[in-house]
Amino acid sequence: MKLNLLFLVGAAIVFQLCYLSTPAEAFTGFTNILAPPHIHGKFAYVTWTKEKGYEIKIFAVGFTGEDPSNLDWVAKARFQNMVNKTGWGFLEVETRSSWPDEMQAFAAGMAEGYLTRDLIYYTWKNLIEHYCDDKPVVCKYVNKFISQNLAWMEKNIQANKDNVPYWHQVNLLKQQFSGLTSGFRLAANGTGMVITDLDFLYINLYVDLGDLEAALNPDPKARAQLFKNEGHCSALIKIVEDRDIYFSHVTWANLSTMLRIVKRYNFPYKTLPDKKSHTVPAQSISMSSYPGMLHSMDDFYLTTSGLAVMETTIENYNDNLWGNISSVNSLFAGVRTMVANRLARNGQMWTKLFSRYNSGTYNNQWMVLNYNNFEPGRPIKEGLLWVLEQLPGMVTAKDLTSVLKNKGYWASYNLPYFKEIFDASGGPKMVQKFGDFFGHETSPRAKIFARDQGDVEDFESMMKLMRYNDYTNDEFSKCACNPPYSAVNAISARGDLNPANGTYPFKLLGHRSSAATDMKFTTLDMFLLQQFLAIGGPTYDPLPPFEWSTSTEKDRPHHGMPDRYEFEPIIHHWKWL
Repeated sequence: MKLNLLFLVGAAIVFQLCYLSTPAEAFTGFTNILAPPHIHGKFAYVTWTKEKGYEIKIFAVGFTGEDPSNLDWVAKARFQNMVNKTGWGFLEVETRSSWPDEMQAFAAGMAEGYLTRDLIYYTWKNLIEHYCDDKPVVCKYVNKFISQNLAWMEKNIQANKDNVPYWHQVNLLKQQFSGLTSGFRLAANGTGMVITDLDFLYINLYVDLGDLEAALNPDPKARAQLFKNEGHCSALIKIVEDRDIYFSHVTWANLSTMLRIVKRYNFPYKTLPDKKSHTVPAQSISMSSYPGMLHSMDDFYLTTSGLAVMETTIENYNDNLWGNISSVNSLFAGVRTMVANRLARNGQMWTKLFSRYNSGTYNNQWMVLNYNNFEPGRPIKEGLLWVLEQLPGMVTAKDLTSVLKNKGYWASYNLPYFKEIFDASGGPKMVQKFGDFFGHETSPRAKIFARDQGDVEDFESMMKLMRYNDYTNDEFSKCACNPPYSAVNAISARGDLNPANGTYPFKLLGHRSSAATDMKFTTLDMFLLQQFLAIGGPTYDPLPPFEWSTSTEKDRPHHGMPDRYEFEPIIHHWKWL
């Protein structure tokens, strides 16, 4: 989409103050690394009239001029860029129910795209700009697949959006995406910041791309090289006596993904376009996320329907399953996740919604905790925890509340729980070849969680466990390696600390340009306010804080990021809750 298409929908901008431009000069000591933006806060109000179409008005936090409350806004957003101070930006977007759902979605995307322009551009430079440079052939296959899938999706949107709630929500995500690209381009006009529609799709499909490459690459040797395992996570659900349930997630990712935003989307959508239809169960969703993405990607969601949702990735080592991936009758993971988040009233319903149109990409173990089914001091109810696992052509989902109740916790660490999924994924073959690391009950993280979860009793002890990495001393971090341990064998990995000249039985245990890049954690009380405690950056204490300028990874793209990640935990309080 070119910039002039914006004006076909009547988009325009009215400045209330000068835009606080981001310095593009390089960090001292770095080559062509763009500096993080200034810490600042802004409000954006998106309005619409027949005469002018969509307009955006921007207000600085604390601005005392025109009162924005007098505006007949379709969407409003508040963005605080505190990446340098906390490791996170904070974005809150809200829409008005008096406007049609499609207009709400477009305006919400427009506000986000405009306010987060700089971070979106940096994310593109960090993750997408050179993504296909060393694999042009496979990217052609991927691009063709994406184009075919979008055509299939559009056909179904047009046929079903007015009478099928599922497809109404898919259409709203499409409208929000269109608004996002429009808002970005409006803010980027004249700056030289250019991102194509395909690159915006790559940002939102970032976690699907690896599996698409594995499925579409005609070269078996090249396919084997995709076994990099950078996108892993750790997760824990912990019953604390009978007074609370802790819900926590740690993202493992490549270090160039560390430009982060905590988001809250409050959209009073209807289940169908008809104004008389019911409002969706989850009007508001808060999540950890990334610039330019309309889903979490970690994934970590808190919804006002009472559901807390997260996942850890499971790998497919069975090449035969890749044949189940198709560009038709499938929707990518982020789309299915957000539709299920909006429409589900309980864990079983969430798993049924998510199971539709299985793309076979970004295969995960999903955990859906229904806080509606938990009352402190009362017996635990069925339906508290539903677990779903996905592979290409396969989905298994069950109520595992009894397991959570009997053990007192549920831990997730990138290995399938369900035997049929474990077997189909090639898990037994990996155990036979590489040993206990790939066993669900025998992997290092399984043993660490089992040993240490009993010590969790409050905020501090939960954070300690989820950020835990004492790899040079912990018996479960040992391996047949030189040196005789791996910083990957921990709840929060630090692959960057493994020596590049070390020897390891497989690459996953060795030096990697990836680590645990955050920690998120909520409790019942915080959940009710859509809040969660968050720590940005790789774990430290007793380990050294991650620092780009001294790291072996300093030449990797890290535009817009602070140099040193040594941040304290924060809990963001939403302004419009």
